[in-house]
Amino acid sequence: MKLLPLQTFDAVVNLPPWEVCRRLLENVGGTKPFHGDVQEESFKIHRNSFADPFRLRLHGVLESVPEGTRITIKIKTYMPIKLYLLFVMALVMWLNVSGMLTYGMNLSIIGLLLFMYFVVLRVAANESRQSFMAFLENYIIANPREEE
Repeated sequence: MKLLPLQTFDAVVNLPPWEVCRRLLENVGGTKPFHGDVQEESFKIHRNSFADPFRLRLHGVLESVPEGTRITIKIKTYMPIKLYLLFVMALVMWLNVSGMLTYGMNLSIIGLLLFMYFVVLRVAANESRQSFMAFLENYIIANPREEE
């Protein structure tokens, strides 16, 4: 089990990259389960959940393989979340330097923040991975193109 919640995973689908890209374009945005940017060989999407401040971005790369297409996904946090945690840690350090907190209280608060960050993001990363895999199965793989 990885300590860091930000991970990489692969999925291989039985479709050519252009078809995966087309299906992604059809199923990302609007009222769909994911929003974001889809390019010819890559995408950056996130779950359609505005109430979740820790929502994660999925950066994907499409690669042609003999079996079809390998989709390599990196799960990342938004920069504002990282900046917020850095700000809180800097505030705790400043309170420590100014004498308002003891060294032990300082370490306890930083330790608690880091623990919460990793636990919340670990759960969010697992949920994002499961959501994306369900999205792949329901919208990409099980979405046959109707020939005209």
